[in-house]
Amino acid sequence: MKKGLPYYSLLLLSTLFISSCYYGKYKKFEPEIDQQTGVLRFTMHTDHVIPATLSTRRARLSQRITREVASTGFERYEVYDRLILRNETFVPSETVYWLVDTKVFNIPIQVHSTSTEREEILSSTNTASGTRVQIDHEVEVTYRITYYLTAEQAKSIINSEDILVRYSSGPDRLTFDYTSIKRDELENLITTTTEQD
Repeated sequence: MKKGLPYYSLLLLSTLFISSCYYGKYKKFEPEIDQQTGVLRFTMHTDHVIPATLSTRRARLSQRITREVASTGFERYEVYDRLILRNETFVPSETVYWLVDTKVFNIPIQVHSTSTEREEILSSTNTASGTRVQIDHEVEVTYRITYYLTAEQAKSIINSEDILVRYSSGPDRLTFDYTSIKRDELENLITTTTEQD
């Protein structure tokens, strides 16, 4: 029986899906070496989105997590967050919460800067008298935030089932969920060996 294009398309999609599932678990993190201090740095990037609903506003979180390992064995994790909110949202509180399974870590944050971006959104409506064009303005505020995870907090992430990152913004609780792929990638960052070849 001759196999056509739909068969090969399905085969390709299946292969891509399976490989993406294993990407986070087996991704190799190459260390950057600070020549002055001898500190090894491993870095991962991830993005999270809370879509807008009737009861919540859209929010985005872009994270860069850097694991630093000193020659003495001291280890720490610095998290660089870009929290992007609608302009009418309250300023985030001074604490971020990491919820790892049943554990809750209250971590103080430092807000370094904020910036505002204005975006024009065009929409058109067909009416009996013609097409009506409407311009809406959406203003987003970006908060640049840093904080630290301790080595003990990071180790609790290994083999966890759920990882949530939560910011409080006035009455809103902005909860960003780590998918299984992102969770595997974070676990891999934490467990990557620091031995040099």
